[in-house]
Amino acid sequence: MSQQSFRSLNVGFNSYVDIKEIIAIVSHDSVPIKRLVQAAKKEGKSVDASRGRRTRSVILTDKGTLYLSCIQPETLSERMTPISVPERLIRWAPQRSKK
Repeated sequence: MSQQSFRSLNVGFNSYVDIKEIIAIVSHDSVPIKRLVQAAKKEGKSVDASRGRRTRSVILTDKGTLYLSCIQPETLSERMTPISVPERLIRWAPQRSKK
């Protein structure tokens, strides 16, 4: 039995999606996306991970399931991008002025 790596994306409130299944992360603001979400809800192919909060992003998967999240698409995209430890330290380190 081969061991498969499972890398997941936290879409809010301890709900996770397998990164390999994600096709796109889009904003919920456009009318075509809202229609797509309504159709998925009607067919039972949507997962609401927003816990009643305002939906800000929709995650489309290759299996046809839509995940609704209250997290901004930009934030979810940043969570998918791996950041090495030195970059993290540099990013959050206070800037020193040169004398």
